[in-house]
Amino acid sequence: MFTGLVATTAPVVSYHDGELCLRTDIPLRHGDSLAVDGCCLTVSECCGNGVALFQVSAETLARTHFINLQSGQVLNLERPMSLQDRLHGHFVTGHIDATARVTAITDDAQAGMRLRVSLPRQYRHLVWEKGYCTLQGVSLTINSVAQTDELALEFFLIPTTLQKTNLRALQPECLINVEYDMHAKYLHNLYQNRAHDNDRLGADL
Repeated sequence: MFTGLVATTAPVVSYHDGELCLRTDIPLRHGDSLAVDGCCLTVSECCGNGVALFQVSAETLARTHFINLQSGQVLNLERPMSLQDRLHGHFVTGHIDATARVTAITDDAQAGMRLRVSLPRQYRHLVWEKGYCTLQGVSLTINSVAQTDELALEFFLIPTTLQKTNLRALQPECLINVEYDMHAKYLHNLYQNRAHDNDRLGADL
């Protein structure tokens, strides 16, 4: 479990055939979990000099932007939360749901930066104004929701977020990792299962 508060960033040393190498100052051991751009990965090998190796599965590649990783690219990192710490962000599982497409980036005199992203409409039930989701592992409040051919979300990024994360380097049309509110997903799944059970009960009667 994570909180969506990025601890640091790290450059990609290499990525090839599902093996991701990162260089970081975070002390890691074999088997440790780490949120990498919001995706929970397991350290498969510590190679020395701050370099750690991660295995990226086909499922992870299908749901994230990792298929496009390049050497030197900077990724957000967060260690798992501790039950002894304050929860400053929100509950984040590290299980990426999909990617979003950046549609607009504009400077904002009060917020720092205004970010707009586009998503498939199928996720409309998981987002709402002033709710939250995670972009690139960063816990963010949804400022507004609009729906046309696609689902459009707007966020305000404060200077501290831009300074501490890789969101400052976003460009229009790039893909970013998204994890929706886990509680919204649980409730939706519960509702669907209950509706399915009621339908079965009605058919039996």
